[in-house]
Amino acid sequence: MLKDVLLMRNLSVYQVSKESNIPYSTLNDIFNDKTSLKKCSFETVCKLAKALKMSLNEIEKAIYKSEQSQYIDFETFKSTFHHMLVEKNDYDTLLYIIENNLVQKYWDNKQIKESLYLLSLIDYLSDANDIPRIKDYNDIRNHKLDNILFPREDILLSKITKQKLEVPKDAIPQFLEHNIVEVDIRNVK
Repeated sequence: MLKDVLLMRNLSVYQVSKESNIPYSTLNDIFNDKTSLKKCSFETVCKLAKALKMSLNEIEKAIYKSEQSQYIDFETFKSTFHHMLVEKNDYDTLLYIIENNLVQKYWDNKQIKESLYLLSLIDYLSDANDIPRIKDYNDIRNHKLDNILFPREDILLSKITKQKLEVPKDAIPQFLEHNIVEVDIRNVK
């Protein structure tokens, strides 16, 4: 979760270290989940919150979320971009992802689901708005997840009803290209 904050704000561990006066090695361990923020001093947590321009409450939530499964984190990740689409517009969302080079950053960080999700979103928004697809990510565009990734709520519903998961007919093709099932990315809750 905190790694996502770095990516979203286009910050490096080094920059946060300089801003917060927290040793780089300490921050590197925190951002790579080698050290839990729960074990850090209150002073360190306060410095980190200030450097990331987050409240202590937001830092506490980040600690909680980092302890949850990666699947929940991925749902939160998706939700962030769904809300951005609704609150801003297609063009601003597209520009934000491209200008911050998020597809490549997540890919380089070995966060493959997130990278492919954003690439799918870029392709979907480009196609929907008659904008030529960006060619910078053609090497990544050739990849897809090994297994089909369904939304969490579909998985839960399938378990409750004991019905097999199936790709819906109205699934968005740009996401399916990477084995990600999305139907309505503008429906935020």
